[in-house]
Amino acid sequence: NEERKKTWEVVKKGVPREILFKCGLVSYERRYYKNKETGICAYLTDVACGIEKYSKVSSGMSLKLIEQAADTSYQKSSKIVLDGQVSKQTVMKKVRQIEDYELEKVERNETVTKIHLQADEDHISLQDGRKTIVKLVTLHEGTEKENRTRNALVNKISFKPMYKESNSKFWERICMEIEKRYGVREDLKIYIHGDGANWIKSGVEEIPGSEPVLDRFHLEKYIRKIHKGNRKYREQIIEYLLNMEYRLLRDFLNTLESNDEITEEESIEVYKYLSNNRLGIKNALTLGNDGKSCAEGLVSHILSERISSRPCGWSEKGVTSVSGIRVFLINGGKLKAENLIHQGEVLAEHQSKMLEQHFRRISEAQHNFNIREHYPRRSTNRWLKDIAGILCS
Repeated sequence: NEERKKTWEVVKKGVPREILFKCGLVSYERRYYKNKETGICAYLTDVACGIEKYSKVSSGMSLKLIEQAADTSYQKSSKIVLDGQVSKQTVMKKVRQIEDYELEKVERNETVTKIHLQADEDHISLQDGRKTIVKLVTLHEGTEKENRTRNALVNKISFKPMYKESNSKFWERICMEIEKRYGVREDLKIYIHGDGANWIKSGVEEIPGSEPVLDRFHLEKYIRKIHKGNRKYREQIIEYLLNMEYRLLRDFLNTLESNDEITEEESIEVYKYLSNNRLGIKNALTLGNDGKSCAEGLVSHILSERISSRPCGWSEKGVTSVSGIRVFLINGGKLKAENLIHQGEVLAEHQSKMLEQHFRRISEAQHNFNIREHYPRRSTNRWLKDIAGILCS
């Protein structure tokens, strides 16, 4: 206390404050101090406890709101976590305060010889009416049987979407993560699964040793435009694709077009799509289990359930924050109080250290404090005793 008096002087006493904790609304009073050397003013109690300036919610409850907002709307998050005691704008602000969250480092595994990158995008609407995409890539080491009807992806991890990140930067970030996990090796085979979009194709150019695999869903979608249910036509098309005989495929399409079985637009569209994805189609048809893709399902589960399944208009910052946090949590990450950027009083470094040391000394001096000795002896309220028992357990 004497040390504090040398540096800080009291400006105001008994300033009230209310804040929501897990146990409910807590009301208290604190003092407003001014530093004698720097002139900085602060509520030292709030600074020491990590309570943000003007905030109505504690750090712990803020994290619960943020985690809930990764699954549901801001309004519903407030309702579920705090029974609607804070506005959806408050939840939105909390979500945007989360920064610098990363998964724990994993040990390098150089025994793995084959990995898969499932790539697809989710289509969203922005608040200004524009349409855009959010890119998602999920890495895994193949599949294994989870039960009789379901396969699970081995060591699955999805990469945090970064809005407006260039394709080269996006794939460079993924390439660096692959190197951390598996090392730089020529024997590591990398398959990039997708629908043939240009941003996915650029991954094959950016990641050494990688090959494309076209999603069978999109392959069948374009083939169906030609055969229209005719099994013989489908078999013939598959044969051309397997043997990479695209000249014969072109002739076949011209024949169907001349017979008025398909239109000229369909012929041009299908041939262009198939010929632009030759290697991806070849791998999808010949690699067996390695040629199976699940990018569509991953995007639906990881992104679409939150950011595009319901009509809404996103801001660029909002969709970046929510999608990034959602991917982090699905990957098994855990948000911590230090990830929550506080918009409160800022003390000089030496002042913060002094305050930290001061409260550490107080904590060490009172480590034997027993609340049972201090609750009202004459009170008949059982709940006071229950609280004391919980805090001492």
